[in-house]
Amino acid sequence: MELIEQPVVSLNQTCSKPSSDWQTPEIEHDLKHSILTHRQSFESSLGSLFLNDKKECKLQQARAILGETADNISDDDLAVYLTEFQSLLDGWLDIFEKQIFNGKTLDQLLKEG
Repeated sequence: MELIEQPVVSLNQTCSKPSSDWQTPEIEHDLKHSILTHRQSFESSLGSLFLNDKKECKLQQARAILGETADNISDDDLAVYLTEFQSLLDGWLDIFEKQIFNGKTLDQLLKEG
């Protein structure tokens, strides 16, 4: 194998412009946009991973509470049941809060005040 010797050339010798000239507003804007896009994509990916972990954790908790009752229920069905039950609880809580706080929910009072 034959090695070819080449002179070492510094960046200053190959570029006619100073190093700070490459930082035009357009390039900086494109770079920031690219970083922001990648960051959003990364955060979205992490969010979906943790969302699945939270969902699985809730399903495991529900199965632990329900015991043998939940043995014959699929994860998808159990998730639907939990969502429906949460919706009922939220509705009942809103009705109760409106009875106590003169027709307003606690959330509405906090937003006003």
